[in-house]
Amino acid sequence: GIYKEIAEKVSAGKLVLFTGTPCQCAELVKFIGSRPQNLIVIDFLCHGVPSPLLFREHIYMWEKKTGKKAIDFSFRSKKYGYDSNPQIIFEDGKENTSVELKRLLKIYAVSMRESCYYCPYASKYRYGDISIADMWEAGYLASIYDNVGVSTVLVNTDLGQKLVDDMAEVCKVYPVRVEDIKQSALSRPVARTKSVDDFWDYYFEFGYEKTLDKFGRSTLKSKIYQHMLRILYILRLDRFYIYFVSKVLKR
Repeated sequence: GIYKEIAEKVSAGKLVLFTGTPCQCAELVKFIGSRPQNLIVIDFLCHGVPSPLLFREHIYMWEKKTGKKAIDFSFRSKKYGYDSNPQIIFEDGKENTSVELKRLLKIYAVSMRESCYYCPYASKYRYGDISIADMWEAGYLASIYDNVGVSTVLVNTDLGQKLVDDMAEVCKVYPVRVEDIKQSALSRPVARTKSVDDFWDYYFEFGYEKTLDKFGRSTLKSKIYQHMLRILYILRLDRFYIYFVSKVLKR
């Protein structure tokens, strides 16, 4: 019922901001039927929606291992910088960050909603007034080194341009060419490989934990990178060193 609720508020003259996946934003625009100035739509460069079943399984795995109830989860906690491991917080206040980010990224890539592998919205033609994403090339394009990440903001409409102009008053804005943004979601959806079927066959036979070990296998380089990340963060060294470590380890 969210689209109907938004339509009613927009018709009543209220300012509404909607943020969602590209397909959700496209449907909202089609549902409203126009682009009123009191409706701001923001999409993000989406690489697909992973299975919520696996997410619940991941939380349950750690609750079972620790005997504690999980109350919060952060996929990118940024406790030790942008590439920190996912963080689970339990009801006693303790946290767990022992599963490497790269491991979850590996299994999420082969457990998307089926339609995501054929997404028509993985394109430079966007429905959002602006599109947001990670700016992995910031250190190379504008010499911006930030340990908690730099954002890409793509302007798609006149309203989007006004938003970015207003943002410039409180943010550091650096213009770059679209061609320099290395985001595959601007040109194609995530590829559906044979591993997708293999993944689900293995999961339904052996369960989540064994599937995580097989398809999200940890590597020595990944472990070293995470330890180096913590050291660099504690020493408050420039993000340039993180780029250097990443290149050396060829993650």
